[in-house]
Formats: sequence, structure tokens, C-alpha cells
Amino acid sequence: MPGEMEMRFAKLMFTLCFPEGGQVPERKESALRGGLGNMLLAQNCVRDRDCPSCSFREDCLAQRIMYAPYRIRPSYVTRESMGFMLFCPDRRTRLLPGDEVRFSLTLFGPPIAYFAPLLHALYAFGKKGMGVREARFFISKIENRAGEAILDGEVIRMDRYRVETAADYVGEREEDFPENPARVRLHFLSPLSVKYQSQFINRFDRDTAAGVVNAICRKVHMLMLFEGVSAAEPVFAPDVDYIYLGGHTVREQSERYSSTAGGKTPLRGISGWMELEVKNRELMRVLAAGELASPGKNTRFGFGVYRMERGGLRCGS
Repeated sequence: MPGEMEMRFAKLMFTLCFPEGGQVPERKESALRGGLGNMLLAQNCVRDRDCPSCSFREDCLAQRIMYAPYRIRPSYVTRESMGFMLFCPDRRTRLLPGDEVRFSLTLFGPPIAYFAPLLHALYAFGKKGMGVREARFFISKIENRAGEAILDGEVIRMDRYRVETAADYVGEREEDFPENPARVRLHFLSPLSVKYQSQFINRFDRDTAAGVVNAICRKVHMLMLFEGVSAAEPVFAPDVDYIYLGGHTVREQSERYSSTAGGKTPLRGISGWMELEVKNRELMRVLAAGELASPGKNTRFGFGVYRMERGGLRCGS
């Protein structure tokens, strides 16, 4: 698998300042994604925004960013793209004047080259405002994964725009887990929404651990195919490649406004953590790569984000 981890990514941390404060959505990933898409269309659409019937659809910058095509399309994927991921852990809905909100933007593959139009779209979105009350903001900081400032005053330092590969990231993360077997904790920082054996997982336990691991393997495989890396989906067996040790589950539910549905739609999942004893080093590499591309459904709204940490506490589920 080492040669199959050459998927490119660029991870950025944005800080937005809301000079007037205001009311904002709890799950800001949905608002950010929708705002970026609308502004990209406003700035680039040469027709009437009727995307399905547009003769320029394949050449449209907004489509190439928001719905970047797979180089090798998996049979189990419909329209959803692997072009970028958003994550904002800030769940405040009321901001005071001068408050800041931080979020990460991870770009994968070809959309890495579209940083400039995305930045312009985010700038324009800030002028319009976020949420129903249109809370206005401006971009106060942009940093790369190493914490270096990409936004220097009013100058964008493209020399600090770091394009990395999953292989680099996995090698870096493996240094934190030198043991074999290794005891790790998958700490879910946002809700996980995964189906296993035709049912949505509603707790971390010995039976559902396989569903979580399988979902991570599938998302890493999707990232490979998105970049054109021809590879079989990785498969690992419970009690052979890993052992479930314990976990803690928090059930979560939130809502987002859907213009397609014409109202609010529920988003459900589980957060918390589960501990594994990982016996297979290839599985360790997949779990590390899975930190880049979150598993499960609703990842475009910030779901499925996890961090792999050292385990050690034996807690019953």
C-alpha cells in the first residue's frame, strides 16, 4: 500500500472575524459550503444557473470545485465529490462584536489548484453574510498545517501554500504509534453517520467496530480513486487485524436548512471514541489516512472527523 498513498492534499486553517457579531448556524460547515457554492456561481456562471441543462457544465469552474469528478469513478458513488472537506468545531449560534470563528479547509487532488477562486468566493460570502440573519465577516488569518501565515497583511504568500501527499502524512502519524501491535483511540470530534448491516450505527461496541473500520477503509479507497490511483478497497478482519477494547458513545442530532428540501432537515450521528488494539501496520496506515478524509455520510457538513490518539483506558461501552 505505500505506493498507493500518493493522494495530494492541502490543508488550510481560516480565521473569520465578525465585526458586528450576529446570529450564525450551529453547523457552520453547511453554511460555508452553500455560501462558497453560491458565490462561485455568481462570479463564474455565464448562463442562468440551470446547471443540469447547461452546455458549459463540464467546463464550469464552480462545478470543477464543488463537484470535482473522480478520475476512476467507484460504482457505489453517485454525485458527491471528494474535492474538499470543511470542519468547524465552533458550535456557537450567537456571536458578539469582534468574535472569531476558525475552520479548516482541506483540498484534494485537482481542486488544490483552485485556491484563488475559493478565496475570492469566501471573501464575497463574508460581504454578504452567513446565515439567515446574514452575519458579515472578513478573513483575518489563513494558515497552513504547520501554522505558517499564508495571509500576510493583504498579501497572499503562495510560497507557504503547502501541497502534501497522504503518504507524507501517514509517515508522520506513524511515528506517533511505533508499537506493533499498537493501542489506539479513535476520537470522533464530530458526529459519525455510518450504516452497517443495513442499520445506522448508534453506539460504539464490539459488533459495530467493524462497521466503523470498514467505513474508514472505504473513504480512503474513495480518495485513492478520486486521484486516479487504481487499487482494491482495503479489507481488515476483526479479531485478526484489530481487537475492539472499549468505547464511549454520545448520540447527537442537529438541523440544517436545505434549499432543495425547502426547509430544515435533521442530521444525526454519534460522537465519542472507541479503542482498538491494531495488529496490522497496514491498517494503522489506513486509519491515519482516514483522518484526512472523514468516513461516513454528511462529511460535506463536517461529519465523521476523528483524531487517532494513544489508547490506554479500558472503558466499557
